[in-house]
Amino acid sequence: MNQYNYTIPEHFLNYFVNAETEGLSETDLININTFEALLISTHGHCDLCYTDTELGFKKYNDVDNLGDNCYLMVILELKQK
Repeated sequence: MNQYNYTIPEHFLNYFVNAETEGLSETDLININTFEALLISTHGHCDLCYTDTELGFKKYNDVDNLGDNCYLMVILELKQK
């Protein structure tokens, strides 16, 4: 099993955990969709694990490349591609 870590902006957590789009702009949704497409193309079908590991403020994150308070998201590849 392979594990990959990603840095997710705090204001996107509600979308990734609950699929809730309230409060997100059209640009946010485009960034999320692009990130999800990257995950699928990179990892295929995989399990996403959202942790409560707060990483604090980061100048960079894996969704929109903007500074934000961030959390750790773990991707588990359970099967070989």
